[in-house]
Amino acid sequence: LANYKNIFFEDPYFMKSIGNTLLFMIIDIPIVIIGGLLLASVFNNRKLKGANFFRTATFLPYITIPVAIGVLFSLFFDGNSGTVNKLLSGIGLIKENINFLGTTSLSRMTVILMICWKYIGYHMIFFNAGISGISTELYEAADVDGATSFTKFTKITIPLLKPIIEYLVIMNIIWGFQLFDEPKVLFSSWTSSVGSNSLVGGPLKSCLTAIWYIYDTTFGSQMR
Repeated sequence: LANYKNIFFEDPYFMKSIGNTLLFMIIDIPIVIIGGLLLASVFNNRKLKGANFFRTATFLPYITIPVAIGVLFSLFFDGNSGTVNKLLSGIGLIKENINFLGTTSLSRMTVILMICWKYIGYHMIFFNAGISGISTELYEAADVDGATSFTKFTKITIPLLKPIIEYLVIMNIIWGFQLFDEPKVLFSSWTSSVGSNSLVGGPLKSCLTAIWYIYDTTFGSQMR
């Protein structure tokens, strides 16, 4: 029982890691599901030229290894020489570099953006397959009844995709609790300009996830 007492009442970071993990899930899950559904609907338009190219480009981040994604985003959002800072400075939007990885709110936004960028293509592929399997007769019947595109989307497409949506929500919850590689590499990369005390969990442990904390407690700085 002393272990549970230590975790819930004495450990300063356990509940914070759980809270961070839940925060990422609450924000990310609606974005990737709604975004994937909208992208699938757009790319299923037969009038859209290059739809296959856009599908492939959107799906590529999902099959990219997590370490590469973490390094890539550290290059983009580095506070000293990051691509985003150079771009914003070049067009005159900022005068001083923004420390994306050194502040609590911006570091969390960076992790959220990274997760969405990786997984939205995965959701798009599932929704694309589901939409392709819906009989065109349903849409033709709706056209006869004078239904608008929005009505067909909300009354036909979404209800018939309900099993896929349920599956993706479950998978996102699993992935959310497994989140580890990308944020760890992001804040541990040699390109990061954050201080050494911020590497584990980001600034003020604002990006410390449950699995990351388990790893750090067992094999990392605590070696327990």
